[in-house]
Amino acid sequence: MPVTLRHLDTRRFPAWLERSRAEYARDLVTAGRSPEDAHRHADETMARSFPSGTPDSGHAVFDVVDDTGATVGYLWTGPDESDDAGAW
Repeated sequence: MPVTLRHLDTRRFPAWLERSRAEYARDLVTAGRSPEDAHRHADETMARSFPSGTPDSGHAVFDVVDDTGATVGYLWTGPDESDDAGAW
């Protein structure tokens, strides 16, 4: 299936940010963190990555769109801020 990347419309960014924060917290709970710790960590990560509430400082968010024009996912790119040499 061919796909195209399209910059996420800035009007949709707040909803994307909240959904991504919730998904990240849920993933952290699945990985073994307590719900409280997971939500705190997700909040801190999103605040650090998007301090103005919009993509900036080297971050970009794209819709992944299939050949019918349907959004099938998203791609978030940004600098690696971890100390993990294996991070990708």
